[in-house]
Amino acid sequence: MIKTFTSKKAKKYLSKATSPSVSSESDSNKSPSKEPKKAEKNTTNKLEELKLKLAKAKREYAEEAKLHKRATPQEKKSPGPKKKRTKTEGDAALRDPMARAEYDEEREKYEKQGKWLVYTDGSGKGSSGYGVFFGHDHKLNASEPLPSTCEKHTANAAELHALLHVFQVVPETQPIVIRPDSIYAFHTVTEWMRGWKAADWQKPDGEVPANLDIVKQLDELWTDTREENTTFIWVESHAGNFGNASADIRAKQGAIKAPKVWSKEKKKTTKE
Repeated sequence: MIKTFTSKKAKKYLSKATSPSVSSESDSNKSPSKEPKKAEKNTTNKLEELKLKLAKAKREYAEEAKLHKRATPQEKKSPGPKKKRTKTEGDAALRDPMARAEYDEEREKYEKQGKWLVYTDGSGKGSSGYGVFFGHDHKLNASEPLPSTCEKHTANAAELHALLHVFQVVPETQPIVIRPDSIYAFHTVTEWMRGWKAADWQKPDGEVPANLDIVKQLDELWTDTREENTTFIWVESHAGNFGNASADIRAKQGAIKAPKVWSKEKKKTTKE
């Protein structure tokens, strides 16, 4: 085996190799080194600490699993039918105390400024619905399907309808901060809508804008006063934001309601 030494180590090694071995009574009477025992004891203590931390983590996980009805590792190993993930199961942010605390802090900040904070979202997988979240147990929260009369039942249409709901329930004089996760909905209201209207509801390429039925309703409510009192702040979807996750789950729940609501609307129209 080849060993590589530094210059100091090399000198020390050579001096030991060339010097005669001298043993004395004092050396022989010395007690054996306690370093190995200390190292062994430290290693044992570290292993015990790791075992305690692992046991604590398992207990905490089991407690959290009971609260949120998740399967623990032990339950996952047991045989039986697999539990399907429901469409309305909440985002991880809904179970995160830190995410909720950040949301409460954000809402409190705007309330001190006299502003309402609202998150909006739309869901368009299969059937379409929208969600609006003003806060915990707020009376203006919404989870509804798109009306059957809408021209299109898509996620974009649902995103616009969520904003329409906000405009319908919030007075135009009330300062408000709206946080959609749809760039399409964000730009439709803040930039594109007025340009389309000025061009007789046409886009620069001559095409008719999508979801024009909802866009026209938004335009009627987007007054100068409302624009002055409204702030739009885009939020990234599914990125651990409690407000966004709360709007998202309401949008999915609204979409699930759609078939029943549409069936009732159809029956009502038939009778009339």
